[in-house]
Amino acid sequence: AKSNNAAKKKLRQARAKIIQEKSRVLRPLEAKVKELEEMIEQLELEMSQNDQHLIEASIQGDVQSIADLPKKRHEIQTQVDFLYVKLEKIHHEYELKVKQFEKN
Repeated sequence: AKSNNAAKKKLRQARAKIIQEKSRVLRPLEAKVKELEEMIEQLELEMSQNDQHLIEASIQGDVQSIADLPKKRHEIQTQVDFLYVKLEKIHHEYELKVKQFEKN
C-alpha cells in the first residue's frame, strides 16, 4: 500500500509540474493575445469615429477634413492589419504549444 501511495504521489507531482509548465508557457501568449485584441478594438473604434467625422465633414463641406480624414483612416487600417497579422502568428504559436502539451 505504501508503494501504491508513493506512486500516486509521484504521479500527482508529475501532473502538477506539467500543469505548471503549461501555464508558464501559455500564460504570456494569452496575455499577448488579449493585449493585441484590445489594441485592435481601440483602433477599430478610432476608425469608426474617424468615419463619423468624415460624414459630418462632408455634410458641412469641410474640405480640409474631407482631404485629411481618409488619410488618417488608411493609417489606422494599416495598423489594424499589422496587428491582425501579429495576432494570427501568436494564435498559431499558442495552438502549437497546446498541441505539444497534449502529446505529453
